[in-house]
Amino acid sequence: MNSPPNSFHQVSPEHLTTHPASAFSDPLDHQNPGKRRKVDGPPSPEDYAPAAMSPPSSTDTAITVGSHNDEGRETESLSESVLEHMYEHRLRYHAYRAGKYAFPNDLVEQDRDFMKHLISNLLCDRWYLSPVDDVLARGGEVLDLVAEWFPDSTFLGIDLSPIQPSEVPPNVHFMVDDFEHENGWALDEEFYDFIHLRHTLHSVRDRMELMNRAYRHLKPGGWFEIQELEFSPLCDDGTTPEGDGYGFRVFTNYLEAGMRALGSEMHGIRYAADEMRLSGFESVHEDRRKCPIGDWAAKPELREAGGLMRRTIEDGLKGLATRPFRALQWTEVQIEIFLMNVRPHVANKGFHAYLNHRTGDEERPAPLPIRTSVGILSIGPQSLRLAVLSYQASFITQRRNGRFYRKI
Repeated sequence: MNSPPNSFHQVSPEHLTTHPASAFSDPLDHQNPGKRRKVDGPPSPEDYAPAAMSPPSSTDTAITVGSHNDEGRETESLSESVLEHMYEHRLRYHAYRAGKYAFPNDLVEQDRDFMKHLISNLLCDRWYLSPVDDVLARGGEVLDLVAEWFPDSTFLGIDLSPIQPSEVPPNVHFMVDDFEHENGWALDEEFYDFIHLRHTLHSVRDRMELMNRAYRHLKPGGWFEIQELEFSPLCDDGTTPEGDGYGFRVFTNYLEAGMRALGSEMHGIRYAADEMRLSGFESVHEDRRKCPIGDWAAKPELREAGGLMRRTIEDGLKGLATRPFRALQWTEVQIEIFLMNVRPHVANKGFHAYLNHRTGDEERPAPLPIRTSVGILSIGPQSLRLAVLSYQASFITQRRNGRFYRKI
């Protein structure tokens, strides 16, 4: 059996393969392990069981299944297989193309996705940075929240999980499909005005192919935008322990190694701009903004974003760790003990750590684009369209349990 490290020190992703941290000689919360409050386990699968769903009686529905579904049915019918879920270690995951996305799809994870969506809006002060307002206003094909502002545009969301809301604006449509499917996209090329990817690039197995597909399916003059949190904590004021003395940094190092073991690069956003250029996007714009972990920042909007970030990390430690750490041969008990020592560092308001929120966007070159002060107009009679790519597309929907709100 692998022997665990004795403390948080000198741990780098390239060395993290089969050495789980199951105990620590110097617990981070400085409590006697025998006197610690028992850590609550995740809810049972029944707590997150999906509502009963049945195929629609007609094709007039907001959700369809992509042509790559298991039974090979057409997009106009919902097959039972893609509506199923699977459970591992008391967490719920998508069953269609099982394992393509490493994280759960239960209500806890859906709440986290929505909080990350709010964080992006707080940091950027808008839902997207690409200059496409005028395109969308004229009629384009981002989802739910933005769709109400642009009723003349149509919006398509692609997701592996069947967790989309039943009530959406009439110009919103969801497709249950895998946007990395080896057979390509079952969508028309040179068809979309705006393709948007948020908080998902970390799970993409072949980023270059994704960039190429986005380029092919955009109209000339259409925009492609990627937004992602760079999940590696930094600190500018010396309040956070350096190196691996900070428990959350150790967590992200192990997470990076686990994601690589599963086939994806957690920090893919670092390479996205160059990959976009290689696929044909000429002058990629890059934007980087700091998001605090905790409500310690002076600016109100950063305090709000930081509070959401701390909560989304705390709520997600179990779901984030389970599959990637299991890929490193950790046991469930070792994961739980490790997380008990990470949580105090995430909650410590004296640690002024932050994550970088990064955006890369660019338009597909057009022979004769007409530029306005607010965006790019496409020449031609075709309707304007936008596609949103996500393994967790529900982050753009409003939760109706009172916990979240729309920031307009």
